[in-house]
Amino acid sequence: MNSLKGTERAQAAPNVFEKIQRKIDQRSNRTSSKGWMSVAAVLVLLISSNIILIKNYYSQPTSTQTDQTYDNLVSDYNIYEL
Repeated sequence: MNSLKGTERAQAAPNVFEKIQRKIDQRSNRTSSKGWMSVAAVLVLLISSNIILIKNYYSQPTSTQTDQTYDNLVSDYNIYEL
């Protein structure tokens, strides 16, 4: 236990804290711009996919058109009696 007797406490350089603080600030600036870019990319992808889905939904035939097509198929192949 006496092996530490006579040792001195370590002294940090006077500007170490400022260097550490500067590096932290530099990293936070870089990550925030990357974060916003990824958020913007996800929003663009989400909005464009919604537009495509809505466009496809409204371009689909209505149920009466589908029923007429079904009736034509049934009569052509004589699957069921109408």
